[in-house]
Amino acid sequence: MICMTKDQSTYLSFVHRLLREVPGLSRYLHATGTDDETALRNALAAGFQGAHPLLCYIHSERNVKEKARQLGLSQQVTNQIVKDVYAKPGLIWSHSREEFDTQLSVLRKKWNAMETSERVGQPRFSEYFDRNKVEDIQNCTARYVMEGLGLGEEPYQQNVPESMNDMMKTWNSFVSQEMDSFIISCFDFVESFDYEEELAWFAQDVREMASETRLSPCHAHNRI
Repeated sequence: MICMTKDQSTYLSFVHRLLREVPGLSRYLHATGTDDETALRNALAAGFQGAHPLLCYIHSERNVKEKARQLGLSQQVTNQIVKDVYAKPGLIWSHSREEFDTQLSVLRKKWNAMETSERVGQPRFSEYFDRNKVEDIQNCTARYVMEGLGLGEEPYQQNVPESMNDMMKTWNSFVSQEMDSFIISCFDFVESFDYEEELAWFAQDVREMASETRLSPCHAHNRI
């Protein structure tokens, strides 16, 4: 199934198709991850009510950078804020909710002071962060969330699924195609993995044969 539009009804159709194809998936799916696209996030929440929603910190970082630009913060201040939140051992790397809250309390004062030193008026970034980012990071991104779900020791990010998306775009040379051509291209893309696997096994067989040949006594004279 290929989703033609990025709206909630389309994503819900996709989710329902998954549930029909894989009975019991809604009971066993541990978590879902998105880049905070509202329509997709809502559709996954409706279809997989027992799965924990995760949000990519890389996309969150981009949003923070853009907001800092809109607020007129300098590059130096923006870089420091991004480092405080996303770079290890920043806010999203907290080991617990308590550690997160303690660290955030300190950072609010730090950010307000930095912003006040650059612009006149009430600091606005920390207010934006509290209103738009804190809850999502606390519940859907931070390291302790991933650890609690048994999904690793790093904050959630979407590099793996998005790398597949990039591979598909590269396969098609980043050129838009008609749907029938795109479907054929998808089949070719999947088959290419089988072909590469065959080549890998063939290369291994060749190396093993070459190794056996070098070790075989009957070919010892070839070394001279």
